[in-house]
Amino acid sequence: METITAKQVEGAVDNSTDQVIAGVKYFTSPVNFFPSEPNQFECMRIEGLYLYWLKDLTKFETEGDMRIGPSVNFSCPTLQEFNGGSWRERNPNDLV
Repeated sequence: METITAKQVEGAVDNSTDQVIAGVKYFTSPVNFFPSEPNQFECMRIEGLYLYWLKDLTKFETEGDMRIGPSVNFSCPTLQEFNGGSWRERNPNDLV
């Protein structure tokens, strides 16, 4: 009998109770997470070394999109906002 891995079995990951799922995941393309009630952002996206909050999933880099990722100017990750056609870093010492 052939073994079926857990990710192929419907209901193997229970989304109605608390669970701890250990392991390392590798993604070969961007991963999108959608809120149950979108307000300000349509989805959260992980791509490369960045964590994005997107206003429109179909149009990447929309005015007001936010991301956290490696800084060009500081030796730490920074909060960045897409504004005026490019990503603008916020100084890590500034309050949001």
